[in-house]
Amino acid sequence: MGRFIKVAVSAFVIFLTASVFAETVDVKLGGEIRVRGESVSNNTTGAKSQEQIIQRTRLNVDAKIDEKTKAYIQVQDSRAWGSDGTSDGGGTGQDNASTSTTISGTTAASTTTVNSESTDIKQAYVQFDSILDQPLSLKLGRQVMAYGDQRLIGGFEWSNTARSFDALKLMYNTDTFGMDLFYSKIKESVTNDTTDFKTNGTTDDKDTTFIGIYAIIKAIQNNTIDLYALQDKNDLTERSLLTYGVRLNGKFADADYTAEYALQGGDNMKSGGTTVSQESNALAVKAGYTLKDIMGLRIGAEYDTATGDNSSTSNKIESFQNLYPTNHPLYGFTDDIGWSNMSAMSLNAGLKPTETLWIGAEYWKYSLFEKDANSKDDLGSEINIMARQSLTSNVKCELSWVRRSAGEASGTSDYYGRTIDKDKTADFVYLQVNVAF
Repeated sequence: MGRFIKVAVSAFVIFLTASVFAETVDVKLGGEIRVRGESVSNNTTGAKSQEQIIQRTRLNVDAKIDEKTKAYIQVQDSRAWGSDGTSDGGGTGQDNASTSTTISGTTAASTTTVNSESTDIKQAYVQFDSILDQPLSLKLGRQVMAYGDQRLIGGFEWSNTARSFDALKLMYNTDTFGMDLFYSKIKESVTNDTTDFKTNGTTDDKDTTFIGIYAIIKAIQNNTIDLYALQDKNDLTERSLLTYGVRLNGKFADADYTAEYALQGGDNMKSGGTTVSQESNALAVKAGYTLKDIMGLRIGAEYDTATGDNSSTSNKIESFQNLYPTNHPLYGFTDDIGWSNMSAMSLNAGLKPTETLWIGAEYWKYSLFEKDANSKDDLGSEINIMARQSLTSNVKCELSWVRRSAGEASGTSDYYGRTIDKDKTADFVYLQVNVAF
């Protein structure tokens, strides 16, 4: 509660300061309120239905300091209704911890934040544009980073807390070419203990950093080629994971396509503390065709796969590492599948009956890339039916029903990370309202 008060006071000071300087600096105030009700019914014996209502509130200030400098600050509060005991007067924090779901055999599965009570600075950065009068910018501070389909780097906006990076990013952008160079500190080994800073000269720094270069070639109209090289480095575990990839994305008439391939190398650590080589790769291909005369009907198909560990291999890690993705919209809505030790196929369709309403459906079939301990690889299937309605330009609603069916392989779970037994199903329903201002 003390942290919430501090951040709330900070937010008040930010907005008060913004109003004072609004006459001399171009300042825009904004925010967001997002409420989502969720319900999960798991037909596995002993698994009870669960539901919750979660809310995310954001307040932001966007200030244009001068023609080449701007600053952005965003405060975010995320919580489940009733999680802090405020309504009953108890005031006891009853935090609903986040749930991490892991498919058997994977090392980088999707993570779904059910909800953690949290009030914090979501973003706080300064951006310098037109450096040396060139199309060059520098963004410094806490920020959201998202590239491509967000399979490896994303803001994870589905989560109630989402994701930010403490980063420095140099950006070069023209009509035909763009490139970002970034350095991000994922974990500082000596935070929350000032004595460590005084004595750190005699000890090794054991930080976790994420460094990358991401380039986009835009020479062909309506088509792009993305090239990237990333390093995820953990000094404590001596992990130095290198990821190289290419992504093709574009449209030709009424057809659209995306294809992405990533290759990983470097060093990683197996359970038990042994450092071994990383040798993994992943592929994602999807395409669709839009029938404009039939309410904009788009029919699509997708295939995704990523390598997994062979139990007989002890001198290397072959499970593709999913890094910092936004997995929720990519492999089905249950979020128990990540881009690691998996193969997934999807057929999907969507249409717009009106200008403000979109309706879609997906069918997914999953399997393990490497079979589990029982020589099984079937991970079952998922059906998603969803609708998105824009009530106004700033008010949007989303409704979805999801059915997850378990396969013969172990590890299938529902949205809240509870196991779904073989031949059983779990249903997930949510209604979300988002108001931006």
